[in-house]
Amino acid sequence: RHIGNLEITKENQDQFKDITEVTGYVSVMAAKFEAPKLETVGGNVYVSSDAKLEAPKLQTVGGSVSVYSEAKLEAPLLQTVG
Repeated sequence: RHIGNLEITKENQDQFKDITEVTGYVSVMAAKFEAPKLETVGGNVYVSSDAKLEAPKLQTVGGSVSVYSEAKLEAPLLQTVG
């Protein structure tokens, strides 16, 4: 669990691969972030251009979801977006 906001970059993406919950927002910038255990984001999800977020267990986002330009979001179980 990560309390607060989380900005994912190429440099720090491996640190957070086992995260299950983020209480704030998640911003993925210029990285391919694989988060196989992530289920809940309390705030918004932003995926910047040329970035990719793979979150196969993500079910709930409390805020909005924004996917920009050539970015990709893979979250097949996503059911609720605030």
